[in-house]
Amino acid sequence: MTTTNIRGTGRTTKQLRALKPNALFVWCNGHMTYPKLLAMHLGREDITIVQPDYIKSDKWLGLTFSEVVLDHAYHACNKWNLTFQINLDTIRRKCGDK
Repeated sequence: MTTTNIRGTGRTTKQLRALKPNALFVWCNGHMTYPKLLAMHLGREDITIVQPDYIKSDKWLGLTFSEVVLDHAYHACNKWNLTFQINLDTIRRKCGDK
């Protein structure tokens, strides 16, 4: 009998720790429990964690973030989307990210 290791490699933990205060972190899917619990465990209540649909909406208009970071697994889990990319670029320009 074989077992599957469901534990990750710590890449998301490293990403969350490295975020600037007041950053926006885009999780790879709509299942938000894990990243939010992980951020709380790391003492990172200062960051905003959202699902990809948040970027496609207009909920971020008028908000300012220090930086925008996509979860390392985002591109493996999501198809390219023009609206997402345009909005992501706009948010990044607002916070000085390239």
